[in-house]
Amino acid sequence: MNIYLKKLSLTNFKGIRSLVIIFHLQTFIFGRNASGKTTLMDAFLWLFFGKDSSDRKDFEIKTLDENNQPFHKLDHEVSAWIDVDGQTINIRRTFKEKWVKKRGSMEQEFAGHETVFYWNDVPMKESEYQAKIASLLNENIFKLITNTSYFNNLKWQDRRNVLIQIAGTISNADVLKALIKEHGAAKYEDLIFALNNKTVEEFKREIYAKKKKIKDDLLLIPSRIDEANRSLPEEKDYSVIEANIQQLQLDIDDIDSLLNNKSVAFKKHQENINILINKRQDINRLLLDIKFKEKDAVQDRKRQRESNLQDQRSKLRSKNDELARMRTDYNNNNVRKSSLETEQKTLREDWAKVDAEKLEFKEGLFACPACKRDFETNDIDAQKEQLTANFNTSKSRRLTDISEKGKKLADEIKTIEVTLGNLKANGETINAEITNLTTLIAELETEHTRLTSDDAAEVEKAIAANAIYQDHKQEVQNLTEEIDAPYTAEDNSGLQQRKRELQTQADGLKTELSSKGQREQQLRRIEELNQQEGKMAQELASLEGVEFSIEQFTKAKMDTLENRINGRFKIVKFKMFETQINGGEVEACTTLINGVPYSDANTAAKIQAGLDIINTLSDHYGIVAPVWVDNRESVTELPETNAQLINLIVSPAHKKLTISESALEMAEA
Repeated sequence: MNIYLKKLSLTNFKGIRSLVIIFHLQTFIFGRNASGKTTLMDAFLWLFFGKDSSDRKDFEIKTLDENNQPFHKLDHEVSAWIDVDGQTINIRRTFKEKWVKKRGSMEQEFAGHETVFYWNDVPMKESEYQAKIASLLNENIFKLITNTSYFNNLKWQDRRNVLIQIAGTISNADVLKALIKEHGAAKYEDLIFALNNKTVEEFKREIYAKKKKIKDDLLLIPSRIDEANRSLPEEKDYSVIEANIQQLQLDIDDIDSLLNNKSVAFKKHQENINILINKRQDINRLLLDIKFKEKDAVQDRKRQRESNLQDQRSKLRSKNDELARMRTDYNNNNVRKSSLETEQKTLREDWAKVDAEKLEFKEGLFACPACKRDFETNDIDAQKEQLTANFNTSKSRRLTDISEKGKKLADEIKTIEVTLGNLKANGETINAEITNLTTLIAELETEHTRLTSDDAAEVEKAIAANAIYQDHKQEVQNLTEEIDAPYTAEDNSGLQQRKRELQTQADGLKTELSSKGQREQQLRRIEELNQQEGKMAQELASLEGVEFSIEQFTKAKMDTLENRINGRFKIVKFKMFETQINGGEVEACTTLINGVPYSDANTAAKIQAGLDIINTLSDHYGIVAPVWVDNRESVTELPETNAQLINLIVSPAHKKLTISESALEMAEA
């Protein structure tokens, strides 16, 4: 992919109010320090990635006044026209302030910022814009191939990773093949086998760990041998010691024979005592059984009393509950009776009122409502007769109804009175039962408390009354007297003392004899340590050989990697490994320009080296992009490149930025 910058436009960007630059294959931009050269590169990178040339997202974009305060309500914009493989694309990024007018307010208020993105004049979201940029180029790669100092400003680990990607894969098989051709296969058998399932570094750590363990163990072996020699018992005439022990044992056996004859009588006496002791133990067990049975009987009687008490208390609770229910029923029936009697009284009053009622004819009842003229006498008599009959019938019916209701109430009251009588009689019976139960429970509790107050005394009383227990107890006492009776035996203290003396001598000789086994064991231990030391020395030498083959393999692979990388560059070389004091190699990545480290080179050499690196990276990634060459005045010649060059030149003679297609002004600058 070939990317070519055709035009760049800046509006209110970092102090540049308005600037449009037309770029060529080589463009020279002149200006004093702080005239805006770096601002152009910042604008270019901000347009693509929202960052400046120092890789900062948060930097001042707005144009500032003399008091370093930003001008408000200005749009800050960068746009570019780029050619990508012959196709022109216009991209634009605008940073603007948001001003809003709140309800009830006359003036607008600042409400933050927003960034607007355009692709070929089509507005789009930031995510869409970033996706478009990413489809063209990767941000890290773009910085690597557009800035001559970017690569060498990376951490050395990141520079090394980039170079290893350029070098490609170096297979272990290829490196081993070259080593085997030069030194033979036998030297690398262990390494070849290990690389089937582990890395070189893992195998190296494994060998190192084994060596360290062997070395640590080897350091301990001399001290262990010395310790074994120091603890080696002094060599003695063990045959003489064994003969003396045998003679002493014969003398001890003779004394034992004499002691055995004297102890036969005592042994028989002791056997008889043992029989008596066993018999006493059997009788004591019987006594204990009787005692436990009597104790259990006392507990059983106690449990029976408690159970009986519980039953009587349960009956008392039941009777109290029954009496309470009867009282409730009695009260409820009494309330019902009073209610019925009240209702009965009301009925009597109602009957008297109805019975006292008389029919009276109001004046004008038998006259025409319209003309007020009285009806005919016959008609009046007929109406009176009819009204009287109706009144008497109604009165009779109402009196009958009241009488029937009164009768029903009287019957119900009689029934309730019978019920109340029964409840009262039953209640008196239950009250009597409760009184009897209460008295019985009190008596039982008194008896139970008395008997339970001293269980031990009750048990002792039961045992004292047990004839079998008392007989056995007397028998135990008789056996104890017989067992404790004194026994007179013959004095054999002299023989015992002589036996102890001989045994002491024999034990001393046995202790001396025990050093024989200790000495033989220590000698075997010393021999084992010597053999172990030789074997470990051989293992260490073998591991050191394997370690040397690993170092040869690692060095060969490092040389191959370094040569392959350096073959891709014309000016710079890279030192990919550093040799330590102990001779080991560690990873590194030092850029060298004619043997001089990049950090120590002059500006011209750094620019030339940077462009050489960009040429190789562009070739590797297949992308050619505009290269910004800062401090271009420091170098007279640049390496050949296919990339578009934008040369930033410090020129005191140019007060304002000056853009030229020609390099003629550079000599003047």
